[in-house]
Amino acid sequence: MHSFTLEKAKACQKSTTPISYFQMPPPPQKARHRQLCHEPHRKTGPLCQREGLSSDYEFPGPRFIFEAIFVEYDVVRFSSDNDYDTDLIVKLNTTDRHLNHRRVNSPLTMSGKLTPSTLLTCKTTGMKMPIFGLGTFQMNNEPMVKAMNRALELGYRVFESALLYKNENIIGQVLKEWFDSGKLKREDVFVITKLPGTYLRPEDVRDAIDQQLKDLQLTYVDLYLIHHPVGVQRANIGQTAGGVANHRAMVLDMSTDLVAVWREMEKLVDQGLTKYIGLSNMNVKQVERIYQIARIKPSNLQIELHAYLHCNEEQQLCKKLDMTLTSYATLGSPGLAKGAFDGSETPVINDPLLKKIGGNYNKSPAQVLIRYLLQLGIAVIPKSVNPDHVKENIEAFDFELSKADMQQLSGLEKGEAGRRFVLSQMMVHPEYPYAKK
Repeated sequence: MHSFTLEKAKACQKSTTPISYFQMPPPPQKARHRQLCHEPHRKTGPLCQREGLSSDYEFPGPRFIFEAIFVEYDVVRFSSDNDYDTDLIVKLNTTDRHLNHRRVNSPLTMSGKLTPSTLLTCKTTGMKMPIFGLGTFQMNNEPMVKAMNRALELGYRVFESALLYKNENIIGQVLKEWFDSGKLKREDVFVITKLPGTYLRPEDVRDAIDQQLKDLQLTYVDLYLIHHPVGVQRANIGQTAGGVANHRAMVLDMSTDLVAVWREMEKLVDQGLTKYIGLSNMNVKQVERIYQIARIKPSNLQIELHAYLHCNEEQQLCKKLDMTLTSYATLGSPGLAKGAFDGSETPVINDPLLKKIGGNYNKSPAQVLIRYLLQLGIAVIPKSVNPDHVKENIEAFDFELSKADMQQLSGLEKGEAGRRFVLSQMMVHPEYPYAKK
């Protein structure tokens, strides 16, 4: 792995204009640089000169190109000629106070060639997670089997579930068939599942993952997340006709201790039951609280995130803490039954702007929404039991949204008014993570 460290090319401490790009050819050629600052604002010359690097400095590795938008502590992601290598990250201490244009509403940007196997890396823990996968919320039975097999045929390698989805046994069944056939090895797939609120007590964590691993027919999962910060009494969770947990029947457990639960999550890593651990549905303060005490840092935060709900603070935090970020409900969960949750009843996929932008690329609204988050450096796990939609979703990698279209999509932000997954009965819990109505 080639390294390009902050020490080798220090970021600008302050600049009045955005950096466009910087080219580094492979050795033994000498490094070339382009003018990085517009002439009227240039202080001491190009980046090499400003940072004490001579213009003939030899950079290691293949040629890389980076792009940056100026936000505080920006993240610059490098790409090789073939694919992204998000191990190579430089953080810039910059400011956009002098810029007149509108800031893109995300701290992460990725442009150029992306593939479903492009890796997002948490450097703190070493986790490398493909940027694209299949979510399985509200999927079950034979339609799920068909969707999973189609996904595997198309190149999906990330599969996300949860104990509350009541479908981990199907994931296990399908993956075992692929492993036994020799078409895949265990290390070829990245399996994510979650500790449910019904097991959100230190003494119950091990019992939960033992049950899940048995259903998945695996000896370990790749990433294990705390599903939600709100604890729930187990005896009161039933099951709906669709096979998922009946949230309306819940009775809250008001004694939730997230720090104590995290300590048990860390033990799962020690025991080899999961390679990495992370969080879901948590706000900035909750993530920071766990991160500060963690012996094993969280590798990932999974939250509802889409063009109506950008979660800018969470994006900034993940960048600051070097955590990967995953969007669920990327398409706005258009399949949610009316009244199932208490949030917005308007899925983002129905916004007319998406059809307009999609027409520029001959792409569907779903593909535009997926591509939007991919270019922001956010992992996506869109779900569908329709094999045609499974194929359509993975075809978001053969085009690139223009900067103008990215800015238009950023303008769809509605904040909390765009949140779909709200359960009002949780609001009385001390760990409820969202704004209370």
